[in-house]
Amino acid sequence: MKQSGRLAFIAATLALLSALSSCASAPTQRETTLRDITAQCAALDSAGLRDTTAIYRMDVVTTAAIPSPKNHIPPLGGPGRLVAFSFVVDTFGQPDLCNAWVEKQSDPALGDRFLVAAAGWHFVPATYQGRKVRQLTTIVMESAGAR
Repeated sequence: MKQSGRLAFIAATLALLSALSSCASAPTQRETTLRDITAQCAALDSAGLRDTTAIYRMDVVTTAAIPSPKNHIPPLGGPGRLVAFSFVVDTFGQPDLCNAWVEKQSDPALGDRFLVAAAGWHFVPATYQGRKVRQLTTIVMESAGAR
């Protein structure tokens, strides 16, 4: 093989490896499950990495966390449904699902659907005295005929 042929072969091989590498490192879109959330929280706990900084109530912060309009809110699934879902929005604008719970629900599946949906939510973080802080947030959703 001539020198120029070898160089072309090497260049093509490197291009192929680069393309394969980017495909392998590209994140795959898959839905987060309750099992994933539980495992992540357990791993953080066992490693001592759970965020323990102060959590501020909405009435205390200077600027409350602002949800992205792209956040998917799960459907309630019919009349007479209710869910009150509380969670902490961290300083990166992500829900801290290790600090999330259902306050009230008309159907046990509703709370689970909200917890799984919250894994994909984004917020502008809350601020207090000019710095980003963790904020407790509660979402209450009810369909007609609830209560």
